[in-house]
Amino acid sequence: MIVIKIILFILLAVLGIILLVLILPVQAEFSFIGGKLSYKLKYAFINVMDSDGGGLVPKLTKGKKKKSKKKKEDTSGTDGKTEIEAEKDEIKVEIVGEKFDEEKDKTSEEKLTEEKESDKSDEKTDEKTEDKKSEKTKKKKSLGEIFELISGIWYAAKRPLRKILKGFRFTKVYIDFLIANEDAYKCALNYGRVCGVLYNLLAQMSMLFTVKLKTVDVECGFAQEKSRFDAAAKLTFVPMTAVIAGIWFLITYIFRVFLPQKRQAKKQAKKAAGMQKTQPQGGM
Repeated sequence: MIVIKIILFILLAVLGIILLVLILPVQAEFSFIGGKLSYKLKYAFINVMDSDGGGLVPKLTKGKKKKSKKKKEDTSGTDGKTEIEAEKDEIKVEIVGEKFDEEKDKTSEEKLTEEKESDKSDEKTDEKTEDKKSEKTKKKKSLGEIFELISGIWYAAKRPLRKILKGFRFTKVYIDFLIANEDAYKCALNYGRVCGVLYNLLAQMSMLFTVKLKTVDVECGFAQEKSRFDAAAKLTFVPMTAVIAGIWFLITYIFRVFLPQKRQAKKQAKKAAGMQKTQPQGGM
């Protein structure tokens, strides 16, 4: 009993760690302001990597690079071949010569076998034509089965996929654009194009993902030389949402698609068997 309790406690501890890992969010902050790109990737409160070279990943990669450099320095001194390697080369040459003699004997045997196989090939042509006909009928059936499988997967995956996409949360979205041009006509045209693309993009993103805007400002800078494209956002995703969506997909696929298709296939097989029994037998 004590051993069983210890195993249960270990399993509960492992499940608790897995749940904690899945519940903690993954965050990505990125900004492009003043022509400088900066980013930061975090898992919960841990800094994974950032644009300044900080985080866990750069520290781990630095240690690996140092070890690889030491290994290269150690192997650089041993460029020449040792006596053992020279002996191995001689043995390889002898083996190649023996193989060449064996191949000569095999060629004569292969000619005889080819003549025998040519006689058999004529007999197999009739069998191949029959096999091709059966393969065509199988392909027609398989295409219908593939279409049913894809449609069933799509039916079961629509809502779980939407849940995963909505789990991507874009917050603190900051956009500050200045569309500049010395020519007023060209400036107005570019301003209209940028506004059309930007607002349509934000509308599509809000339909697919969860988007919370901070400021969106697009200005038209007449008689100005340089344009400005400042933007920043924060992306958050909880891995647990993907796990929940995956379980949801499996349940809907099994109970709404897989099992009903199996029942329909059994009913059709029974009907086909009944039709064959009722058909009158020809010839006495």
